[in-house]
Amino acid sequence: MNAKKIFLLTACLLLPFFLLNASLEQNFKKMNMQNGLAGNSVYSIFKDKDGFIWFGTGDGLSRYDGKNIRSFTSDKYNMTIEHMYDTSDGLLLFITSNNLHCFDRYRECFVETASFRDMRYYNTRGLVLLNDSIYWSISKNKLHLLKRVLGRSADNKTSLLSLEVLKEFVLTDEAEIIYTFCESQDKKKLFLVTEKSKLLIFDLQTEKLDAVVTLFTSRPDSYQISSLVCDKDYLWMSTIGGGVLRYHLRNYSLDSFTQEIPVVNSICRMMTCML
Repeated sequence: MNAKKIFLLTACLLLPFFLLNASLEQNFKKMNMQNGLAGNSVYSIFKDKDGFIWFGTGDGLSRYDGKNIRSFTSDKYNMTIEHMYDTSDGLLLFITSNNLHCFDRYRECFVETASFRDMRYYNTRGLVLLNDSIYWSISKNKLHLLKRVLGRSADNKTSLLSLEVLKEFVLTDEAEIIYTFCESQDKKKLFLVTEKSKLLIFDLQTEKLDAVVTLFTSRPDSYQISSLVCDKDYLWMSTIGGGVLRYHLRNYSLDSFTQEIPVVNSICRMMTCML
């Protein structure tokens, strides 16, 4: 085979890859501070009820409408935004440095936090919204049911966010922090994970712990569980360094998915009845 034939064969083989790359470049748009993003470090993405995409960066909020980016910043907050939630009355609740703050999507301004007798209730690692004003919150070793109240300042110029504590539950020792949580699909239970890799199953009807599951019998602090998602009979857990875990809610077994072949591990399940 002469050099000309080799060249033509190589060109034919590589042409589809060049065409695919060109197509991807046409459909790919890079967003950064040069075209309006509040910061290049993006920690969360959220789509609100009106269809806007919000980016939580290390320097503020950015809103994308499909064509343009508009950013909002404030010197009053540490703006490393990790979680976002919206309400039907136009508020965007967000958590930065484990503290709850609020942005008015319609007025396009940050909402001030009203003076509160105990600021620890604004300290949270996550929320589960029951409706626009009532939500579950986790802080340290406690689970809180809070009511959000939106008022006005004395001069009626700015909105004020305040919280009313409806219920409080101490679920672990003070030394064991609840790191993240989620709600079951039937909205009857909360699944909470501690920094020591214990799974707490909280019954919302009885308002008591239904079970305490030890996910790792050895070195319980070896993997940090970063997030939870409940999908029917499974509880999916992402970890830092340990891949993905899948807990079976029916047979109480734990699957571990890493770079190696998935291995089904047995776990120790301790039932704590609080009837």
